[in-house]
Parts: sequence; structure tokens; C-alpha cells
Amino acid sequence: MSVNRIRLNFEQRKDRRLRSGPVLLAAGLAMCVGLYLAYGNTADEMEGLELRLGALQGTATVRGREAGPDPMVEVAKATAAGLATPWSALLDDLEAANSESGGAVALLEVEPDSKHGRVKLVAEARSLAAALGYLERLDKLPAVSHPLLESHEIRTDVRERPVRVSISAEWRAAS
Repeated sequence: MSVNRIRLNFEQRKDRRLRSGPVLLAAGLAMCVGLYLAYGNTADEMEGLELRLGALQGTATVRGREAGPDPMVEVAKATAAGLATPWSALLDDLEAANSESGGAVALLEVEPDSKHGRVKLVAEARSLAAALGYLERLDKLPAVSHPLLESHEIRTDVRERPVRVSISAEWRAAS
């Protein structure tokens, strides 16, 4: 019976790694980046085609959902409506009511809301009686109706102690 001898070689061999590993890794990463960019371009192109199709059909949809109105168009419409609003009648009436007060009332803010037909005023008066007189004068104006005193505050931080009032009213915008 013969026994096969096992030969053990304890000499250190040079490490012969495959140099193809880093090359394959770099190629795989390059492919992933390329696919990601191609997907982004395809998605953008698809969205553009959906918008064009929606424009042709009269409805704008983006990836299965309705596209909302263009915010720039909405801002432009609001600006055009604000410029077309007849401010002069309201401002003339408010100026007339102020001049009738004899300097006892100072109008600080005018905030018209032509969409809802309301106007909000903030004024300071020398006394509560002067503020109530101003409210009565506003009720007689043609451009303003049903004025309502929302709040009043006596300003203790000012030496003259004026009364700050907040008034809301219906605004009849003349056409």
C-alpha cells in the first residue's frame, strides 16, 4: 500500500489579485449613472408630452394628477383686477369724511377687498366721540355703507391718548 505524500510549500507567493475588479466596479457605476440620467430625461419628456396632450384636450394633467392653475397667471389676473378697480370714488369719499372731522381723525390704513365688497379702515381719533362722529359720517357716504366699529383702543403709550379704531364696511364699487 502506498501513501501519497503531501507536499507543503511554506514559501510566500506573490499576491496575484485580479485587476479586473476595480474596472468592473467603475463600469457598473458608470452604467448606473447613465441609466439614472436617461430616466430623468425620459420622465421630463413624458411630463412635457402629457402637458401638451392636456393642452390639446383642454385639461392639464401631470403624471395622473390634475395640474393646478399657473401661479404666475393667477398673480397677473389679481394684479389686473386690482388696477381695474375704481378706487377714486372710495378715496374721494374717505377724504371728504376726513376733512369734515376738522383734523380730529387721522386715517391710517385703508384695506379694500373688491372681491368681497368690503373695506377695512384703521384710524386714530382725538376722542371716542370724534371716532363715533367719523363712523356716522362714513354711513352717509355713497361709496361706503353699513360701517361697523370692530374694535377701539385708547393708546396710553402716547401723551395725547388717541383712540385707535378699526372699522369695516360694505364697499359699493362704482362701475
